[in-house]
Amino acid sequence: MQGRLADISGDTLQSDGWNLVLTDAGACASPADLSLSAVIPAPVPGTVAEALEKAGLFDREHSHPLNERDAWYLCRLVDVNAGDAVLRLEGLATLCEVFLNGQKILVSESMFETHDLAVHLHGGYELALCFRALKPGLGEPGPRARWRPQMITPQGLRLVRTTLLGHMPGWCPEIQAVGPGRPVSLLYPHEPIVRHLSLRPDLLEDGEGRPYASVSIEGYVSDVTLRCGEIEQAFERNRHGHCAAILKIPRVTPWWPHTHEIPHLHHVTLIIDDVEHPLGRTGFRRLAIDRCADGRDFCLSVNGERIFCRGAVWTTADIGRLPGGRDDYEPWLRLAAGADMNIIRIGGTMAYETPDFFRPCDEFGLLVWQDFSSPISTIRKAIRLGTPMSRRKWRSFFPPRGCRHHSQSLAAAAKSISRRRCSACRSDCGRARSWRRSYRRLPDRFGGMSPMSSIRPSMAPCRFLRIKG
Repeated sequence: MQGRLADISGDTLQSDGWNLVLTDAGACASPADLSLSAVIPAPVPGTVAEALEKAGLFDREHSHPLNERDAWYLCRLVDVNAGDAVLRLEGLATLCEVFLNGQKILVSESMFETHDLAVHLHGGYELALCFRALKPGLGEPGPRARWRPQMITPQGLRLVRTTLLGHMPGWCPEIQAVGPGRPVSLLYPHEPIVRHLSLRPDLLEDGEGRPYASVSIEGYVSDVTLRCGEIEQAFERNRHGHCAAILKIPRVTPWWPHTHEIPHLHHVTLIIDDVEHPLGRTGFRRLAIDRCADGRDFCLSVNGERIFCRGAVWTTADIGRLPGGRDDYEPWLRLAAGADMNIIRIGGTMAYETPDFFRPCDEFGLLVWQDFSSPISTIRKAIRLGTPMSRRKWRSFFPPRGCRHHSQSLAAAAKSISRRRCSACRSDCGRARSWRRSYRRLPDRFGGMSPMSSIRPSMAPCRFLRIKG
């Protein structure tokens, strides 16, 4: 059985012992070609800008381009367990080649995808991540664009799946995102192997809370149970190892934006053969789009009550580090809640944040409007073809890891493709009538991949105040 491995038993984060070597673009084809005369320590997860800044080789106030040279991250896996494992790479910015003991095992062209690689380890293996220079490829010809965003330089970025932070002069510092900005970890699967763990909470009109859970299990187990609060429900399992459960909680205390009521959260636990695996906390709320009687209005409705959305556009907590830890997120989100905001928008030109962003949003009662971040050419292919790459990227956007990832608990209230991105795409799709027909097919092609997702033609007309970290 193939699928995403759930890390309910914990993983081994590979954050120590990394070094960085910079070379001319294309000078080294493999780690064996490297000269280790200019090696500097590098934090992982982290960026080239962060490593150079800590070494005193980069000044963010007078920055120099970081996407003109190849960046090699090197780590010797000394204290790892020998045997079969899964190497998980949760975010590589952007054109990256992965080598294990000198053998190339992955070529990644998107900073937004998570990669799980089955590997067999022995003591002393060397892991190398080569981030190829992005700038040389940006001048290569691509499909002609009839609409050119003036804020983005160079125009070749429309063909690359990366954040535009660092590429918008006058709007943000020109510090490009290069490096393993998200965790690198090793998982050691052992029976029973758990995959495709998913949790979706819902609130019915009569006040009943229903967590819908599903999981695939390889190997023999006698009992699988879902617990929320004090209520438990056994999973039903078919002969293919797929398990599903629906828990019914009468008169559950719902989650609300903090501007209206208390954002209540409930602990959820997966129990496999009497072994408890905490999945975090979830909340129960009913989300809908209110179009009013004439069908022309747009308003978010939470638990049957119309919500006036007021909030901010999120960029990043630190453009040099692109951090993903709770300590980096929480002060900004606490300020937003203290300013009586009830929604945060993560724009399509930014980067996806980690689960540690969504957890405080859950706790502080902040809704999250998350744009689907994709370049124009990728959206065009998705609209026309629904290509496998597009579907894989969409699943990466809604990873099936329960309430431990991307806040499938409640905070991700509305996920969209923004008007700005799709207006750009329209110019590549041809005539307006053809564009509208193709665009309306998006919910049918991709909407069902996550029950928490809501694909909308444009941004909600909310009041936003742009803030920068």
